Amino acid sequence: MPGCDAYVTIAASMPRIELWMTVFAGLAGGLAGVLWSGLVTTRWLAGASHTETAARILAGAVLRGAAGRRWASSSGSAGD
Repeated sequence: MPGCDAYVTIAASMPRIELWMTVFAGLAGGLAGVLWSGLVTTRWLAGASHTETAARILAGAVLRGAAGRRWASSSGSAGD
């Protein structure tokens, strides 16, 4: 294939230490995300004092939609 030569050249020119650093950085980032999700986010969400009901979510969406429509009609340009 014509594109394979370029890939082999790039892979061969990359030092091994940079390749290993990239792999370890990816693993460390994934591990940090999993630990954050399990240790912090779950407990934070469990400690929420109020529950969101469907009616509450719908009312919030309607209010935000009405406020957004009113702001868009009163502003000079829609791109701002």
